[in-house]
Amino acid sequence: MFKSKTLLHLLLLSTLMLSACNFAGNTSVSSVSPSPGTNIDTSRPVNPNPPASGNRAAQAPSSNSSGDRVAQVPPNQTRPAQPEKSNPIFSEVLPELTEETDVPVVLPTYVPNDGSNQVYAVLETADSSKYQIILGYTEDCQGGTACRLGTLSAEAATPTPPTGEQVTLANGITGYFTDAVCGANCSDSTLSWEQNGNRYTVGIKAGQQETLIKMANSAIEQ
Repeated sequence: MFKSKTLLHLLLLSTLMLSACNFAGNTSVSSVSPSPGTNIDTSRPVNPNPPASGNRAAQAPSSNSSGDRVAQVPPNQTRPAQPEKSNPIFSEVLPELTEETDVPVVLPTYVPNDGSNQVYAVLETADSSKYQIILGYTEDCQGGTACRLGTLSAEAATPTPPTGEQVTLANGITGYFTDAVCGANCSDSTLSWEQNGNRYTVGIKAGQQETLIKMANSAIEQ
């Protein structure tokens, strides 16, 4: 009788353990099995190293309408720097001059004036490759003999050097002086030199060589 009860208990225990194992197995399978109707895309690889939360993804170059990648380059807004020093008479023309030309602006700090007349700077021409300023005794002087004191100009240098008498300027630069020609009126004496690939010229009506050298040096040495 005792043996029968023992066998019966063992049989019940085995049945319970088998039921428990079947339940655990069903639970494990259902945790990884897709629900009915769910499609899993196996064509896309899983990223083994997903980005950490909060990190900003790198920005790709923008594309144009054709799909080509276009680099984001800021516009070039570089303009010739204004001279560190210049005679105050140029203050009115400097903003327009530096806006219009690509030639580095070089202006003298010394402009000859005996003090009897006010000298004005009039911007006659300015474009990407050159500029010219008239020095006159009136604000609207257009270069006429009566109102003109002289001129300043700059342009890209050419393979042919300037003509005239060679003189030594500041920083060992060679200048070329051309004397004025006088008849009923006098033309400008001029002094030209080349600096950083550009040709600069100062001119004073019937000016002396010493005056023009001083004027040119004041522009070079600033």
